[in-house]
Amino acid sequence: MSSARRSETLVAAALAGPPIVVLLLRASLTIGPSPATAALPAPAAPPALQAATEPALTPEQKAALGWIAEQSADVVTRSPMNHPPAIAAEQPAEQAPAEPAARPAPAGQPPRFVATTIMAGPRGGVAVINGRVYRVGESPAPGWRVESIDAGSSTVELTGPDGQTATCTPQPRRSPLTRPASPAPR
Repeated sequence: MSSARRSETLVAAALAGPPIVVLLLRASLTIGPSPATAALPAPAAPPALQAATEPALTPEQKAALGWIAEQSADVVTRSPMNHPPAIAAEQPAEQAPAEPAARPAPAGQPPRFVATTIMAGPRGGVAVINGRVYRVGESPAPGWRVESIDAGSSTVELTGPDGQTATCTPQPRRSPLTRPASPAPR
C-alpha cells in the first residue's frame, strides 16, 4: 500500500471512527431517562427548638412589617394598566359593581377626596381617589364627577351638585423606616 493511500485511509478512519463508536455504544447500552425518586420532607423541629432559632424582631423590623401590612391593605381593586374590552356590558345587572360608598359630608361641603396617585396614559389620565381608580367622567361619590386629570400638574378636578368644585393633589407618602433629617451641626 502506497503512502498516499495509507494517509487517505487514516484520515477516513479518523473522521468516521468517533461517530461509529458513539452509534455502537448507543445501540449496545440502554440509555434512557433515570427513574424519578421523591424525597421525604424533612422532619419538623419541635416548637421549642423553632422558637429558639428565630431571632427576636427589632422595633425597626416590627415597624417595617407594619408598614408592609398597611401597604398591602391599600390594594387597588382595578389596575390602570389592564384595559379589557367592554366586559361591563356583558355582566348581568345584579352583578354590576356597586358605587363606592362616600362618607357623608356636612351640608354645603364636598365629601373628602384623597388622591394618592395620578398617571397619564394613552387613553387619558387615571387617578386613584379614596383607594379606587377613576378616569375622566367617572363618579367617585354620588353626585360628583371627575372632570379632568392633569398628570403634569398632579391635580384632579371634580364637580359636584349645585356647581361645587373640588381639586385633589396627592400628598407624598413617607415610610416609617425613613428617619427625619437630623439638624445640621453647629
